[in-house]
This record gives sequence, structure tokens and C-alpha cells, in this order.
Amino acid sequence: MKHSGSLGSLLSEIGTVESLEQALILYERFGMSAASKSKKTQTEYRNDLVDLVAFLGASGITRPAQVGLVHLRIYQADLEKRGYKPSTRNRKTYAIKGFFRFLHEYALVQDDIAKQLIPPTVERGEPRFLSEAEYTHLLQACSSSVRDTAIIQLFLQTGIRLTELVGLSVNDVTLSVDTYARGAIRIKRSGGHATIPLNDKAQNALKKWLETREPTMDTALFLTALKKPMGKRSVQLMLEKYLSEAGIENASVQSLRHTMVVHHLAKGTPRQTLADILGDDPATLDVYVPLARRVHQRVLQEHML
Repeated sequence: MKHSGSLGSLLSEIGTVESLEQALILYERFGMSAASKSKKTQTEYRNDLVDLVAFLGASGITRPAQVGLVHLRIYQADLEKRGYKPSTRNRKTYAIKGFFRFLHEYALVQDDIAKQLIPPTVERGEPRFLSEAEYTHLLQACSSSVRDTAIIQLFLQTGIRLTELVGLSVNDVTLSVDTYARGAIRIKRSGGHATIPLNDKAQNALKKWLETREPTMDTALFLTALKKPMGKRSVQLMLEKYLSEAGIENASVQSLRHTMVVHHLAKGTPRQTLADILGDDPATLDVYVPLARRVHQRVLQEHML
């Protein structure tokens, strides 16, 4: 069985994994946290899987090896019968896929049976992302403020969430002094911490901000004019001002995260690499693929020989 020291300790604690309940404990305490999922997502996934285990148990299926693809498809049909919205059934399906992928990777089941499970289609609007021209205008609009440029570059270059950004302290930033190395930021995520690499644009913007940031007892990375930590609303208002100045409509902080994903996919960044940085399941990036393809096609048209 594939496992690290921490997983080995957990296995010793809960004993031989024979039941779905034990497998769920293992996934909850090791698999979900290792995947850097948010606390909200972990809670939702756990509740989803508890419901699945109860459904299977009612039919006498209590061990991971007993579960087949047909059982999972019957469960999907039961969710629809119970009146769950497509978006909820979609999330529950991804919870199941992640659970059985984990069990397969750690040799608790022979096959990843949920790999073929198809999530229900969710009708939703396309994620709003900025075109290259739009994010260029946005950066021009904020160029007179070293602090605001650093914030917006962090959003664009790392896809960091708003809550993660306002939680940063100066101690969470590591700037590289080596030409061949890269800096990084340490963010709070999933009850722990995750390290996000910085490219040159993000690192240079942070370096300029830290060089001009006035000394204060408060260690929050981004401060207001009154030397108080910037809260979420302060950042939102700041961005709204520059979006307005740049003539960009219907965009928000979340749009900058979407922008990072779409343009990276269009330029060939591996989906797993992006998922690791964003703290998401690679499958959740599917929604961005058509948008990235559209960007790619536009570039090919504009750069035709």
C-alpha cells in the first residue's frame, strides 16, 4: 500500500481499512487535506460521501471492494429522484470521483471505478475573465500605486483568493535573490498552509511594495493609508475603482482568478500544475477549457503569417 509516514500513523490509529466508514475517515483526514481543498469544500464533500455511504449501506454494501460503477450510477439516479439540483449533483459526483481515486491510488480498491462516472451538466454562465487588452489596461490604471499594483499582480499571476490575499503577512513572502530561483508566498488554506511560487512579475511587484511599505508593528502584508490591515471590502473597492477607470465592466476579484486560469491553459500550462496552485481538483477546471481554446484561436488568427 502506498502511504507516507503521516498516513501510516493514521492507518495505525484506525486499524485495517475494511469498511467504507473507515475509508472515509482516511480520505477526510488525509486525502482531502493533502489536496489543499478549502474548509467549505471539505465539509461539503464529507457530507456528500456520508450520504453515499448510508445509501450503499442500506443495500448491504459496506466495504469499498463491494462498490461497482453500477451502484454509483444508481445513487446518481436516486439523487435526481430526491430532487437535488444539477449543481448539487455535480458537486456530489466530483466528491465521489475524488474519494474513489484516492482509494485506488492507495491500493484500497483494485480499480478506480468512479473514473467513468459522468457528472450531470450544469447550465451556468461562462466565467468572466479579462482579455489581454483588458488586463493590460487594468495594470496601466493602477500603475501609480505600488501597493495596488502588487495586489493586482498577485491576483493575476497566482490566482490567489481574496481571503488568502488579505490573510498574508510580510513573513509569508519569500523573495529570491538568485537569478535561477523563484520567490514564493505562503498562504492559509484548508486549515494549514500552502506555498505558491511567484513568477518574475509577481515577485518584482511585491519587492517594490515591500521597499516602500512604511515600518509598522502590524505584520499584515497590505496596509491601508492608516497603516491598518486591508480587509476584503477594502481590496474589492480598490479593484472596482481601477476596473472603472480602465473601462472594464462586469468584472470582480474572482474575474482575476478566472483570467489567470484561462490564459495559462491557452498557453499550455498543465492542468495539474494549475490545480495544485489554485488548490482545486483538476476536473473543476473543465469549465475553462472552451474559453482557453477560444483565446488560443484568437491569438492564431491575430498572429497569422
